[in-house]
Amino acid sequence: MQRKTIRNKRILTLYNDNSGSSEWVLGLFALTFIMAAMVFVIQLCAFRANSDAIEDALAASGLAAALVDVERYGIDHTLLISDPDNSYRKYVEALNVNLAAEGSSFRQKRAIEGPVRIEQFRIYNVEGDKVSEIYMNDSGNWEVTEGLLGSMEAPNGQIIQNTGVYGEIAFDLRGIMGLVFSTKKSKLVDVKSYIDWV
Repeated sequence: MQRKTIRNKRILTLYNDNSGSSEWVLGLFALTFIMAAMVFVIQLCAFRANSDAIEDALAASGLAAALVDVERYGIDHTLLISDPDNSYRKYVEALNVNLAAEGSSFRQKRAIEGPVRIEQFRIYNVEGDKVSEIYMNDSGNWEVTEGLLGSMEAPNGQIIQNTGVYGEIAFDLRGIMGLVFSTKKSKLVDVKSYIDWV
């Protein structure tokens, strides 16, 4: 008996049908781009919300530091901040409560990462048409600069019109996917405007 072995031969047909491959590549690229844009927009909205809240905290801290000389105000209604050491101490305390304290909304959301650093603290006293700028130099001593009303600017570019407190802080802000951004925020608190508002 003879055995015949028949081998199945496969015939491979090669054909080139790439009619949909370019659409797939472009579609995946567009989807990736849209997803990246959505993450960017969400991050931008989160930063904007944090920026507004941090600015409010800076304003509240500046108001806490605006320790007006009540005796002078009682005599001639001139708003002056005469004790820079005490004002700076109050500013630091208020920042700790508003931004850095455990249990604050920033720590719970982990928006601020690490310590908050005070970069600048300045006091502006306005008497008539004279402006006095009191600031701490690098050695930790207070210095005074004199100027004319309407010509002196705070470091953020605002023209000094009334007695006020300027503060600038630096901190690291946590973003989406664990990204950390170093940033600064500043605020000039015009004491007269807040008194008139209340």
